[in-house]
Amino acid sequence: MKITMTTWIKIGAFILIGVLFGGVMVLYSNSRTEGSGGKLSGVFEEMFDPSGKADRVVEKVFTVKKGGTLTLNTECGDVEIVSGSADVVSVKVELSGSDRRMEKFTVDMKQDGDDVSIDGRSGEEGFLRWNTGSFHVHYAIVIPERYSLNGSTAGGDLKFKRLNGTIHFETSGGNVYVDSSEGAFNLSTSGGDFHVNGLKGATKIETSGGNIHCDNIDGDLSAETSGGDLKLKNVAGKLHGETSGGNVSVRMQGENKGIDVHTSGGNITIELPALIKATIDASTSGGRVKCELPLMLEGEIDNSSIQGTINGGGPQIKAETSGGDIKIIKLK
Repeated sequence: MKITMTTWIKIGAFILIGVLFGGVMVLYSNSRTEGSGGKLSGVFEEMFDPSGKADRVVEKVFTVKKGGTLTLNTECGDVEIVSGSADVVSVKVELSGSDRRMEKFTVDMKQDGDDVSIDGRSGEEGFLRWNTGSFHVHYAIVIPERYSLNGSTAGGDLKFKRLNGTIHFETSGGNVYVDSSEGAFNLSTSGGDFHVNGLKGATKIETSGGNIHCDNIDGDLSAETSGGDLKLKNVAGKLHGETSGGNVSVRMQGENKGIDVHTSGGNITIELPALIKATIDASTSGGRVKCELPLMLEGEIDNSSIQGTINGGGPQIKAETSGGDIKIIKLK
């Protein structure tokens, strides 16, 4: 059977189309899963949705020693970081949503000695960025025990668990969760709440628009918000709390090392152990002050302010509000 030139052209075109299609599919597959490959630590199973609906995954593992620092700066994304038993930094990044934004987003990871840096960028340049369509980035990272953290995200939640080191991190638009960790903490968010439980070490937290809930803090605590309530329970350390638009609730634990709390628009409630030694200075411009513990008063009796000592005096407990009541009550 004689094959005409036209038939050969059709066959060649068909083969060419098949090769091009196969190449595109390979590139597409590679763009969806990048990095070291293989199954990472089981810790990731706790941090990620098991449904595995991510459109693109970036993974990498770095061998390091304890005492290093992870630096993570990303233009968007939620960040979850926990410590593991191995001397590695394991990184898994899931991206989903708008194809255009997802494909342009880059995750650059580098190692320098025992330090690891991660840089996430949108790829959009200029004042007017074409950020249309839904888009989500999720970082899940396992670091060694006794490893420090420094970084920021411009739009996402922070979740830290079992960390041990110097931690300095900020987000411009999300909530912050910290659990069962130790070290020195400096954390901030411009638009979310704080949920902190079980920290050992000096802690400083700030939010411009949310509530702060802290429980079981073994160390000095500074907590400030411009627009929410403060609930500070079981704090064993020097305490500073300040809000411009909410209530303040404090439960002190152990030895008194000093309390300084302020609000411009709410009530203050302070629970103290019966045997605590303290010097009290409490005042309000728009309410009443009440103290349940035996108090040796200094100066004149005034419903809007009290100064005096409990159990012979000790570190100062100072409470001020411009628009509410102050109650100092006995811890039950």
